[in-house]
Amino acid sequence: MIIREATENDLAALGDLHGVCFAIEVERARAEMKEELARPWARIVLAEEKGAEENELLGYAVFWFVADEANLLHIAVSDSARRRGTGRLIMERGLELAREKGTVTCILEVRSSNEAAIGLYRSFDFTDVTTRKAYYADGEDALVMSRRLDQPVSTRPDY
Repeated sequence: MIIREATENDLAALGDLHGVCFAIEVERARAEMKEELARPWARIVLAEEKGAEENELLGYAVFWFVADEANLLHIAVSDSARRRGTGRLIMERGLELAREKGTVTCILEVRSSNEAAIGLYRSFDFTDVTTRKAYYADGEDALVMSRRLDQPVSTRPDY
């Protein structure tokens, strides 16, 4: 598995996976990924697997870096790559990149029902900050989580 930052060559695959994972129309999803890649404060970290003819996108995360704070906007992993450590590797590289940029804190919002994602974030020592009531369009709450980046992860359980 290869973990790296995305380039313009990855836009179609990123948009396709973004659309599938977040139930967004493909053209809109591709446009959103293009916008993220163009933002000077944003970085997209992706995981891919070497294929015979072309590499297969397994997952990605979008991070924003503003002042001394990183914000994880999206993380998505294809169905075929779930429960294989793909999300963990993407998060590790994203947090490493955040440290390299001198950020002190990383924050994120996650659906309160997304137990798999919450488990992943807690395995990186993210802690609950607050709940945003009816944050999502369907009325679901968002759990806001945060982690200081100047402290090592206390435990590294398998995820």
